[in-house]
Amino acid sequence: MPVTSLHAHTRQDEVFRLMVEAAPQAMLMVDRHGVIAYVNARTETLFGYPRGFLLDKSVDILLPENVRDNHPNLRAAFMQSPGTRAMGAGRDLYGQHSDGSNIPLEVGLNPVTTDNGVYVIASIIDISERKRQQAAIQDQTARIRAIVETAVDSVIVIDAMGIIETANPATEKLLGYRIDELQGRNIRMLMPEPYRGQHDGYLQNYRETGERKVIGIGRVVVAQRKDGSTFPIELAVSEMTIAGERKYTGIIRDITERQKAEEKLQQQVKETEQALQRVRETQDQLMQSERLATLGGLVAGIAHEVNTPLGIGVSAASYLQEQVRDVKHGLDTDNLRKSDLERFLKACSESADILLTNIRRAADLIQSFKKVAVDQTSDKRRTINLAEYLDELLLSLRPRLKKTSHRVDIKSTETVYFETIPGSLSQVITNLIMNSLVHAFDETDRGVIEIGFSMQEDEVHLTFRDNGKGIPEGNVGRIFEPFFTTRCDQGGSGLGLHIVYNLVNQILCGKITVDSKPAAGTVFFITLPEKLPVDNGNASATKPVKKVRTDV
Repeated sequence: MPVTSLHAHTRQDEVFRLMVEAAPQAMLMVDRHGVIAYVNARTETLFGYPRGFLLDKSVDILLPENVRDNHPNLRAAFMQSPGTRAMGAGRDLYGQHSDGSNIPLEVGLNPVTTDNGVYVIASIIDISERKRQQAAIQDQTARIRAIVETAVDSVIVIDAMGIIETANPATEKLLGYRIDELQGRNIRMLMPEPYRGQHDGYLQNYRETGERKVIGIGRVVVAQRKDGSTFPIELAVSEMTIAGERKYTGIIRDITERQKAEEKLQQQVKETEQALQRVRETQDQLMQSERLATLGGLVAGIAHEVNTPLGIGVSAASYLQEQVRDVKHGLDTDNLRKSDLERFLKACSESADILLTNIRRAADLIQSFKKVAVDQTSDKRRTINLAEYLDELLLSLRPRLKKTSHRVDIKSTETVYFETIPGSLSQVITNLIMNSLVHAFDETDRGVIEIGFSMQEDEVHLTFRDNGKGIPEGNVGRIFEPFFTTRCDQGGSGLGLHIVYNLVNQILCGKITVDSKPAAGTVFFITLPEKLPVDNGNASATKPVKKVRTDV
């Protein structure tokens, strides 16, 4: 062989060797008896054996022990008809690492003929990572299948044309069809008219325009069972692409019971609202009754109180009438003396003073009564001087108070003007006073009520305090509850403080709290806005009572 050709041949061998050494897969060459003649670097790494150890060893050393005995037979069969092919088609192949662990492999065989006979080059790929990925995919697929198969909701998969490909067992139970009766048929079979005739058009429109009506949105529709019955369902449809083909997954939930429950709930809400309205109307009637009762007591008290100055006035007028009669008689008989005339004039002056004083007193009482009475029959708001208003209110309550030895004092020198609904405010103060007279002072003859007030920023702080017997600790939290009373056997309605609470919180837009301890008296703290909201939404909570004539 010429030197040049020898060098060229040597270079080709070197290039081939470098290519084999650099190959990413393990490569080895064995003779017809399975003796290893060559291994590359990747083979050393894959099996954990050094190259020098493997050369001239049987390839069986790289096989798991359970297949070594049969391998010579397989090798002999291959050598009888050698050819390029994959090894172990249709079954898993494993090699054995030097540490005894098995390695999943993919092996390609390629026979070559040399001057020394037939050799087989084996290309070996470690597919451990592929196996792990396949196992993970299989596990995930199994999990998804298990979820779908055990789902309580119906799951149906259709293709782009609406043909059913598969469904889960819940579908059979829900719709009455076996899965094999559904597969290959159009999904519209599960819809009543007119939806059945329109569905293919919906799908075509979506394919052409991408306009979604259900897909990715979900909606409530009607489905039809195998027996022809229809029922409401909640349908959620999602889109997916598998191997380049568009698929749709529909999740169907029967909402028959839910709709019945919703209808029942709506009916209950309606009935509750009606009951609440009746309660509000009853509450309004009770509050109006309480107002009228208070007004009635006020009328009776004022009538009694006015009787005194009117009686004195009548007596003074009667006395004056007698004096006029005596003077006239003296004139008629020419017996009128100067002293008689002087005595008559003195009597006239005294009687006029008595008449004027008592008529003014009666007029003041009536005027006070008119203001309070008009306020108590009206929900109109106006600005008041709190001190003057409380004086007028107490004047109207004097007939009730004078029957007792109890005292009501206004403890404030501050002038406070604020916008409120005077009728509701007078009802609050009146109820609190009557509550103290009935409950706080039933064990004492000389109780004291103090009413204090002040303006703090944009709020009126009003304090109502009595020195009565106090409220038991267990009752403090319940005194504003409707019909809660400790005097049920004595005619107590249990509405007085409940009405106070509602008036303060709802009508006057304020707050009321209480602090009381047995034998230490009771204090009510009331906070009211300086100016009522333009529309507090509560002024109509109590309808005005029928107007009561207050002109005298």
